[in-house]
Amino acid sequence: MKNNVVSPTNIIAWTVFEMIRRQRPDPDFYRFLRETAYDISLPMVDVYRQTGKTLKKVKELEAQGKIKIFPGEDAEMVVNKALKLFSCYHTKPAFERRGDRLFPVDMNLVYYYRNRLWNYGLERLV
Repeated sequence: MKNNVVSPTNIIAWTVFEMIRRQRPDPDFYRFLRETAYDISLPMVDVYRQTGKTLKKVKELEAQGKIKIFPGEDAEMVVNKALKLFSCYHTKPAFERRGDRLFPVDMNLVYYYRNRLWNYGLERLV
């Protein structure tokens, strides 16, 4: 775990997945993954705020030698870089920004990127 390198895509995927999961605590996890992207969006202000909390905790973990992180940036830069990376590497991006809202497009992809931060105790942040 201490050699795990976290990128902006992992940070935003973790944060947004947990934000949505709190809003939609569907006990059927697979239905949650299949149906969530169709009718939910998050205000960018909330995404930036929650990403800042996640980023702060990940930086604390790095200082303790429990994880590695890309060079330091603020929450807004992390979100913007992650959205750009998602649109470059995937034909169907994980997220799409429309105005001041963020829409999940591919929850399976979000879940995949989110899992890099699983088991570090970040669940309590969101």
